[in-house]
Amino acid sequence: MIHFGTGGWRDIIGENFTFDNVRKFSQGVSKQIIEEGNQELGVVIGYDNRFMAEEFAKASSEVFAGNQIKVNLLTPSVPTPLVNFVTKKEKAAAGLTFTASHNPHIYNGIKYVCEGGFPATESITSNLEKVINSLRIEEVSKLSYNKAVSSGLVNRKNYTNAFITFIESQLDMELCIV
Repeated sequence: MIHFGTGGWRDIIGENFTFDNVRKFSQGVSKQIIEEGNQELGVVIGYDNRFMAEEFAKASSEVFAGNQIKVNLLTPSVPTPLVNFVTKKEKAAAGLTFTASHNPHIYNGIKYVCEGGFPATESITSNLEKVINSLRIEEVSKLSYNKAVSSGLVNRKNYTNAFITFIESQLDMELCIV
């Protein structure tokens, strides 16, 4: 079972945080996006430096591609706020960050970001949790990562400089330098 905490789901790698559960999570989000008619908006996926985070992010992107939802898969590894920034900037339907945040090294997780780059409310995550936990792995649609990239459904993008420029535009740099 997948249980949401603050802004997402975290669990022990290999115990509950598995490729099958990541795929079910991604299928649940895909289902929600399709039901809302937002598949043309696509999704943003980022990951940090946790063990296997990039591989989990690629597995997730395969599911969105299998549901004909375009993915901006961020590169290289990124901080969580960058996913929020890109989700808002690109007007994506959702964003996912593969991170366990402050949890010990044996954990990984997925932070879920709503359209507009906003954190998900408890009512949104509660509904999403029900959808995800009702899915069987056989119900997951996926397209291999290589086919998803070659078809243009998954695009690797680097937004680091755009994010830094945005942050700098929000600060009084003169005040910061003093």
